[in-house]
Amino acid sequence: MFVVAMSSFAPETDYTDKAYVWKTNSKRDVNTRIYDRCNNEWVDFTGTIHYNYHTVRTNGFYSTKRMVNYSNMKGVGRTSGNEYDASQNFKDSSKTNSCTRTSTNTDNVKLIGKGKAPNINLTYTYTRKINYCDRTSSRDYSRDITCK
Repeated sequence: MFVVAMSSFAPETDYTDKAYVWKTNSKRDVNTRIYDRCNNEWVDFTGTIHYNYHTVRTNGFYSTKRMVNYSNMKGVGRTSGNEYDASQNFKDSSKTNSCTRTSTNTDNVKLIGKGKAPNINLTYTYTRKINYCDRTSSRDYSRDITCK
């Protein structure tokens, strides 16, 4: 998986009716790797990652959405020499109030093989619920890998 981003916002005690909105966009160059289970090898990637954050606070409740995507991601298999283009669609949403925070991350990575290299689709989903008042939490994680 390329990116898993988490954020946390401490609930405020001033529950005014005014809504606040934060938007942030940024990008950075990356060198990363991912394990290709279809060919049992590491694939090294380079490219640019773009981040978009959007947070709204209304009446002391927070709602955050993040999107992360890659551009110009090129990769080469360490053993096979297979060449890949990669794309990623990462979405995260979280909601926070005075006692609870629920976050869900969905990460879909596609490795598009050139020539005889297979196409690979990886989908990861992670949900976490935290109750700050009674100090309990739960997690759910799933992953699906398809080779074509």
